[in-house]
Amino acid sequence: KIKPCPICGDDAPFYVCPHCHNELPYDMVQYGTDIIPIIGGPAVGKTCYIVALLNQLNKYGYKINLVSSFSSMWGNESAKTFKEMESRLFKDHQLLEKTAPRDDGKSAPWFIKIENKNARKKVRPTYLIFYDIAGEQFMDAQTMSRLAAPVHHASGAIVLLDALDIPQVQKVMKEAGIIDYENHFSISQTINELLCLSSEEATRQVLKDRPIAFAFSKSDVIDQFRSSLGTFGETIDMKQNSN
Repeated sequence: KIKPCPICGDDAPFYVCPHCHNELPYDMVQYGTDIIPIIGGPAVGKTCYIVALLNQLNKYGYKINLVSSFSSMWGNESAKTFKEMESRLFKDHQLLEKTAPRDDGKSAPWFIKIENKNARKKVRPTYLIFYDIAGEQFMDAQTMSRLAAPVHHASGAIVLLDALDIPQVQKVMKEAGIIDYENHFSISQTINELLCLSSEEATRQVLKDRPIAFAFSKSDVIDQFRSSLGTFGETIDMKQNSN
């Protein structure tokens, strides 16, 4: 409801965030939002995954009669940042910088508005909120609970796993003489910490009864070494759901 400003007395005809005081889209407040954290350890590719996910939504959403757009928060700074990242990833074919961790755990959200392509059909829009959060905040359940606040309010989650941590892939790369100097975050540790965070013993059961999707980053390595991966390689179809 419209209420007078406590300082100047004028009526405020819009919603604002009580923390940062930026204007909030009216229908986002009216209809609510869905927070979708991308969970994964350091350097698994979360930033690249989010940008690629939104790129595909923009590119192919019309096939299911949907259009998507960034909200107008922060003077479209989020849209500008996304366009720069999208251009670097898809036009320049360069990886995006690793997201730096923050001590306070706060990260600027990306508000994505999804609505029916047919403007004449009055269907409530859907708002998805993505956070580009440093992987260090997902390294263990305690840190995740303390710093990654979005997981406490999530409608669901996407858990990103590093394909270069798969033992079969590491073995084939070693046999091929390829030395990988990067430390790839453990898949088992990601799953174990996620289970600890949402277990019955946890103080706050995070993501309980919420859908969780699991995805692999850097999965092109599977195609690169498919002929050497034997039965394991045969079970993975990059174009279809895999076993």
